[in-house]
Amino acid sequence: MLSYIESVIGYTFFEDFLTYYVSNNFLTSIDQYTVRTTFSSFLEIMYNGMPDTVNQVLAQIDWDAWIFNAGLDPTNSLDFNNPYAQ
Repeated sequence: MLSYIESVIGYTFFEDFLTYYVSNNFLTSIDQYTVRTTFSSFLEIMYNGMPDTVNQVLAQIDWDAWIFNAGLDPTNSLDFNNPYAQ
């Protein structure tokens, strides 16, 4: 799921999100609700004044499918043919 989020928002924003997440949630357990709400808060800060953009990004991520559905990646976006996998 994290690699999919990175593909949606880009590497630089994803690194910024991880930094934001850790700085806001250090010394706590990781759970789906915290990740989801922290991600939404991060997007609102990054796209300040552009709620349509925030909604477009959030609409690309089906959190329930990622968390509750059985099986592999629901987007079939895992591609192991990249320079990092070699």
